[in-house]
Amino acid sequence: MANVTARHNILSLLICLVVNAVQSENNLQVVDRKPTAEWQLSPRRSDYVISYVGRNGRAMSYGTIQPYLDSRKHLKLQTGHTVTVIALHGQRIQISCSVVNLTSSGSYLEFREKDGDIAKQPVINRVYTSKSNTMAVYSQIVKDADWFNCKWKTTDSYPIHKLCHDTEAKTINGAIQSMDLAEESHRFCTFSIVVPLDQHVQISCSVVSLASGCGLKFHEERGWMNEAGLISTRPIIDRNYTSKGNKMVIQADSFDNKRCRFDCTWKTTTTPTYRLCFDKRAKSPNGTIQPLDDAGMDGPRFCPFTITAARTDQLIRISCSVVKLTTVLSSLRFYDGRDAGANVIAYPPIANKVYTSKGNTLVVFSWKFDDDWFDCEWATVQASS
Repeated sequence: MANVTARHNILSLLICLVVNAVQSENNLQVVDRKPTAEWQLSPRRSDYVISYVGRNGRAMSYGTIQPYLDSRKHLKLQTGHTVTVIALHGQRIQISCSVVNLTSSGSYLEFREKDGDIAKQPVINRVYTSKSNTMAVYSQIVKDADWFNCKWKTTDSYPIHKLCHDTEAKTINGAIQSMDLAEESHRFCTFSIVVPLDQHVQISCSVVSLASGCGLKFHEERGWMNEAGLISTRPIIDRNYTSKGNKMVIQADSFDNKRCRFDCTWKTTTTPTYRLCFDKRAKSPNGTIQPLDDAGMDGPRFCPFTITAARTDQLIRISCSVVKLTTVLSSLRFYDGRDAGANVIAYPPIANKVYTSKGNTLVVFSWKFDDDWFDCEWATVQASS
């Protein structure tokens, strides 16, 4: 009798294990017991959900997605698969593929989110970021010569916007990128960044790859057809551009999305920026001066700029984070007081060196040519007694 009971218990246990296995196979909520996971897309499954928290409560912060290999390392052909990665609220998913070899008709790999495509044909080693905490990976392999290998991770980064898909952002930081489309497309698109009234938009681009026929401009909310409204007509990589008001507009004209790319991030600043040649003087307690974007100009322009402290017992302290004057026609000079010809403070200024006026007025003379650039910030300080 004891042997019969033991056999019955063993049989019941096996049935429970089989039922649980079948339920797990059909359940979309697939989680892993480890903080990281390598997901191989089984031919028996069509949908996966990678939850941020596994069964043991540990966070899954990154992983790998690739087609399925059997025990002999042979690729199993697959019909359409969907892998959905879900992070915590407030986080986003970044994914990048070291291998994308899908040359057969019918094989594909796509990244999507709720409101549209992220990438229909992912480019090798390019990082794609979701705007929310969810990203879906769609794939199909029809020949064993095709393959992909993609790594994903969760991030606390700012929202990522796509030009021509998104039109406006009202966040204090973020990113704007060109769209990744499967086909060539010529469009005219604008994107507006709006921040609180007492702040300014400061933008910088880590990628600017503009082939012939592409255009990318930054300008103020109004007046982009005249010099006063233009911020930049040809952004330079890693250069900071700042709006005078609380709004900046990004414009792409005749944009070919396969040959022309950009990736720019913005943040806010409370320091106003003055563009020499358009702005002539300032009386604010602090500020930044940069050259006017003079793309298309025939030669350098002489641009004086005067900074005056509000009180006579205050001084002007100025320092330049960037001084890039490589052509003989470009120059930058600081003079003490209104008698600019007599009291030279710096000619040219050295990057990151601090210069201080003797009175409450400092005059800047500049000549700029080609892509030369400077970025200088000042603040008023109390004169020592």
